[in-house]
Amino acid sequence: MDATPEETAPSQSEDILKADPAKRRQAELDLAMMGMSPVEIARLLDANTSTFDGTAPPVAPLDGKGQPVSPEVTIDMLRMQAVAREQERTQELIKRSQQIDLKLPPAREATPMEKGRAEKLLSEAALLRRRERPKEAEAKCREALDADPCDAAALELLGDLYQDIAHIEEALAAYSRANELQPTRTTAERKYANLLTNQEQWSALESEVIVKSPGLALVLSLVLPGLGQFYNSEIGKGILFIVLDLLDFFMLAFSPWGFAAAKQHGGPSAGLVFSSIFLVIIYLVSSIDAMNAARMGGGQGGWK
Repeated sequence: MDATPEETAPSQSEDILKADPAKRRQAELDLAMMGMSPVEIARLLDANTSTFDGTAPPVAPLDGKGQPVSPEVTIDMLRMQAVAREQERTQELIKRSQQIDLKLPPAREATPMEKGRAEKLLSEAALLRRRERPKEAEAKCREALDADPCDAAALELLGDLYQDIAHIEEALAAYSRANELQPTRTTAERKYANLLTNQEQWSALESEVIVKSPGLALVLSLVLPGLGQFYNSEIGKGILFIVLDLLDFFMLAFSPWGFAAAKQHGGPSAGLVFSSIFLVIIYLVSSIDAMNAARMGGGQGGWK
C-alpha cells in the first residue's frame, strides 16, 4: 500500500538531516539558540522515532493545508518567533530605561564660570575612570552635572560609568538624555545603539544550549570523578568530586587505616573497607550525575 503524504513528508526531511551531519548540527544549534532544550530538539528532528527516554514522538506540526511541516520549515518558523521575542525584549528594555530616575538636577543654563568648573570636574572624572575608581568617578561626574545640568558630555560619561558596572538601564537612560540635550552628539547615540545590540547578542548566547554527550561524560567520570562535571561546565561540582577522590586515595595509600593496616594485620581493616566503599560511591554518584547533566544540555545536573 502506498504511503500517504502525512507518512512520507517528515521522513524525507529527516533523511536529509541524517545524511548531512553538518546540516543537522547547524539545525540543533539554531534551535538551541531559540531556547529549546536538547530533549525538545531531539523530538523535533527525530519526529518519526522514539525519543531516548522511551516516550512516543510528538505529532509533526501541520501547515495551513493540514500537511506535516518539515523540520526545516519548523526551524524557520521558530527563528521568526525568536526574532519577534527578541524585539519584544528590546522594547521592554527601552521602556524600563525610560522610567529610570537618574536623580539629575533640573535643567538650567549654566554661567561661563560654572561651565568651566564642570569641564574641570569632568576631566577628573575621566581620569578616575581610567584608574578604575568608578564610585569616585561618578561622584565627580555628578558634581559636574550639578554645575552644568545640560552638559551632554557629562551625561555620556555617566552612561559609560554605568555601562562599566553593567547597569544597562541606567546607561541607556544617560545616553538618551545626552542625545536629547545635544542631538548632534553622535557618540552618545552610537553608544545607545551599540548597547542595545550587545544586549540582543548576550540574550542569544544565554539561551544557547550546547548538546553534550552522556557517553563521553560517563567515560570521563570513570577515568577520574569530576572530569565529567568539568565537561558539563559544572566546575564547582567537578572540583568537589576530585577533592573527595584524592582524599580517599590518600586514606587508602598513605594512612595507617588503609593498605598499611591490611598488610600489618594480614587482612582488610575496617578503615580499608570503608575507604573502598566510599570510593565506589564517589564513582557512581559522579558518573550518574555527569550523564544526567549531559542529557539536560550541561550545567543542569541533578543537584548544584
